Amino acid sequence: MTGHRVIRERRAFLRRHRVSASCAVVAIAASMLAGCSTRSARPPAPTAGPDPVDISEFATRPCALLPPDPAAHAGLAPPGTVRTTVTGTSSCAWAAADAHHASAVAAVDPTTGLRDKYPHPEQIAHYAPTVVSGYPAANVEQPTAPQTCTVTVEPAPHQSLALTATTTPEPRASDPCDQADQLAGLVIRLLRAGAP
Repeated sequence: MTGHRVIRERRAFLRRHRVSASCAVVAIAASMLAGCSTRSARPPAPTAGPDPVDISEFATRPCALLPPDPAAHAGLAPPGTVRTTVTGTSSCAWAAADAHHASAVAAVDPTTGLRDKYPHPEQIAHYAPTVVSGYPAANVEQPTAPQTCTVTVEPAPHQSLALTATTTPEPRASDPCDQADQLAGLVIRLLRAGAP
């Protein structure tokens, strides 16, 4: 009997230790899974955007935004023509070089940023947020002018560049919003490089 009792006690001892070890393994695995899920659920750290570009000086000379050579390479017909409204706001208009490209109008607002210009974007039917050369921007299409799209870019706080592209009904003409984004991106890259 003594021998059988010793064997039973040893078996009980081993079972207790196996259960404890199994519980420890499960606990460790659970903690590792919890740690992994917490790390994966954490949003990535924000990355720094490009440095602000002050465009206020171009509010009164908007045609300087696109020098003749870059404008010609972009499918525009330089030089641009300055337009001034009765309120004193200036813009520059470039004709299209051919039917496959868009004409363009650019204007700088030195005191109004993207959020100030569109405080309620949800109320605009054809508003689409985008990014141009790393800066926040938005495309706005005109329902009555399907070949026209305006992109507004905020390269510096409380400043904005508005560039409107108008394509022709020609079947091979590019999308006006794509044209607007490309031209605005060209302007921003030139400004960052100090070209104008």
